[in-house]
Amino acid sequence: RPGGHGDNDIWQAPLLPPGARTGPWKIYTRWPIDAAEAGRRQAQTAKALGVPVEQDIEIAKGVKMTFVLIPAGEFLMGSPAKPSIQELVKLYGGDTTSFARERPQHRVRLTRPFWLGKHEVTQEQWQAVMGTNPSQFKGPKNPVEMVSWTKCQEFLAKLNETVARAKVRFPTDAEWEYACRAGTATRFCFGNAKEKLPDYAWCVENSGKTTHPVGRRKPNAWGLHDMHGNVWEWCGDWYEPYSNGAQVDPEGPASGERRVHRGGAFAGPMGICRAASRSHPGPSLRRNTSGFRISRSLDLQRSATTPEPGRPTRNVPAPKPDAAGWVSLFDGKTLKGWKVLSKGEFAKHGRVVAGNGHLVLEKGDPATGIVWTRQVPRIDYEVSLEAMRQGGTGSMCEVVFPVKAQLCKLDVGGGDNKLVYIAHVDGRRGPDNMTARKMVCQDDRWYRIRLRVTAAAIQVWVDDEKMVDLDPAGHRFSLHPNQLPLKPFGLRTWKTSSTLRNIRMRRLKPQAAKVPLPPGAATEQINLGVPGVPGVPGSSGGSSGDTIHNSTPHDPGTAGEAC
Repeated sequence: RPGGHGDNDIWQAPLLPPGARTGPWKIYTRWPIDAAEAGRRQAQTAKALGVPVEQDIEIAKGVKMTFVLIPAGEFLMGSPAKPSIQELVKLYGGDTTSFARERPQHRVRLTRPFWLGKHEVTQEQWQAVMGTNPSQFKGPKNPVEMVSWTKCQEFLAKLNETVARAKVRFPTDAEWEYACRAGTATRFCFGNAKEKLPDYAWCVENSGKTTHPVGRRKPNAWGLHDMHGNVWEWCGDWYEPYSNGAQVDPEGPASGERRVHRGGAFAGPMGICRAASRSHPGPSLRRNTSGFRISRSLDLQRSATTPEPGRPTRNVPAPKPDAAGWVSLFDGKTLKGWKVLSKGEFAKHGRVVAGNGHLVLEKGDPATGIVWTRQVPRIDYEVSLEAMRQGGTGSMCEVVFPVKAQLCKLDVGGGDNKLVYIAHVDGRRGPDNMTARKMVCQDDRWYRIRLRVTAAAIQVWVDDEKMVDLDPAGHRFSLHPNQLPLKPFGLRTWKTSSTLRNIRMRRLKPQAAKVPLPPGAATEQINLGVPGVPGVPGSSGGSSGDTIHNSTPHDPGTAGEAC
């Protein structure tokens, strides 16, 4: 492209628009970047999360580990098509098979910031946790080696048991390369000139065929030492060849025979120390060139000042309706009024993060859900929200809601992201009943969802298109037992990560329905503790016209609607 940097210049449309966010942090899409910008992104992310750029944890008396904050962002993973594999073999030696593992190059988005060890795990640290030192090249500050992937898992498990909120793990293959590059698109974190590698790495040219104390070579732009050389570093992924498609937070296949190895070692040539280089030994392999570096998952719920999973917020001032009667159910900063579900199908829920106007429901196994802890109406009301799908295989957004004495579930992007429907009508599943409409939700695009519930109709719009218009009279609605924790009003994602915003509800007068309610029919108010709203304890009564919008049914976007 014009103004590019030659055959290593990378340019491609990002997966997200510039400045995209899924929480209180930013997902950076401009890449590659220089060292100054890499540092700025670290500082911005640390400020957004309220954490330092570097953090120490004490793993034993007098023994600490230092972790560096890595911002969320996008990059191109692997090696570009040029230079060719044959040219790389001539340049660095080796065989074509090893270079082929780095291709095809593909775009990856990492949506969550994370901690990564500033150094490789040392023998001193291993000894403090495991009580032994299996290394061949002894030295307390040297990286531990002669450790298999399986044995390292024991180290991680023990550390998580003994250190509160340690949350240590292997980095993923994608996290490792993203952190190693630190914003660069070159063969090494500092550029393409292999002559400079000894300044940053212990490799065969300068190591004397032994490991060396960690942190003696120059760091990359994110402050990580020895990402090139010293010892190979285990990653959490099973190995598999790359594919062409863009990926979001990849974690590798569910099973395999070999694990990913990264970074090269003191005994290896310069070529295997490149940022894109991958090896794939068996998980039981032990050798004097194999060590590891550990990652930590950020406690993003705590960082975003959200409550513990499964614990509702109490004694929170109630939201007030706007001039059109809309009541905001999300303050843009916290989970006030919501409860994160953590039992049944939600036991392995994804993180729920609130901040900067966004509510992120990360992919669960299989579901992530939140339930509104305050009273809601059962008829004559509207719900409005916006949703963005951000990777996964299931529903972008599901809404559990009441219809008089019954419960319903709206599914947007259901049926493996092919449909919009009301689930379980007259005992028939959503994809098989009369409400199903075709719709494929694109990733990274906001959708406006509008739900209106009256005695005459259940109506759903996505953007400006009416997707559902069903007279509830004579129909039976139900929920799967696993979905009952969401009653009477809740939001769920299924095997998918989504971001929500502008979640609102308002009460409609009965005459707003297509047909009036039967004489004497009872209707419930939204009990949000708002002064002046009739039917709410402590209210002064008065006319409902001051706070409840008197509307007639029409599609979203027409005059008079606060959508």
